[in-house]
Amino acid sequence: MPQGLTIRPATVDDLGALHETAERAVFKLLSEHYSAEQLNAARDAEIYKVERELVESGRYYAVEVDGMVVGGSGWSDGGEFGPAGHVESGVRADASTATMRATYIDPDWSRQGLATLLAHVTETIARNAGFRVFEAMCTPASEAFRAAMGYHLVERVPTRFAGGVELVGARMRKVC
Repeated sequence: MPQGLTIRPATVDDLGALHETAERAVFKLLSEHYSAEQLNAARDAEIYKVERELVESGRYYAVEVDGMVVGGSGWSDGGEFGPAGHVESGVRADASTATMRATYIDPDWSRQGLATLLAHVTETIARNAGFRVFEAMCTPASEAFRAAMGYHLVERVPTRFAGGVELVGARMRKVC
């Protein structure tokens, strides 16, 4: 585990670092699962951009190492897997389900337990808010991660972007 580790609610001032972290993570860690065309279509649709509203709600957390933001994760209620106005898969979770959202770790800091730590933080906070069911829309890389945390596959979900480009994600669920 790194030294100087802090997990805290993200602020609007963190958005630039969080967006950069998300883009590095997506393009490095998902390039073996998705084509460049798919990754670029997702970027153009801002599908992995950390949304301001999630940060402003106090439900998005930044992880810092020695004062540098190296990752983030959040959760929402009301069944939302993503922000309004983004390309939709047409899938919503039940309103009594907390959806785990936008977990990204800088590739230079991957495989050090930070994503697991953030997932535990977001689940604990959602549990303290009264939620007992958690869902996440997962990429191939995060599907194995969530399965190791006790999530199971609900369904495969295609998301279509402009030009007919499609990504398939895994809707995962955990009941506590």
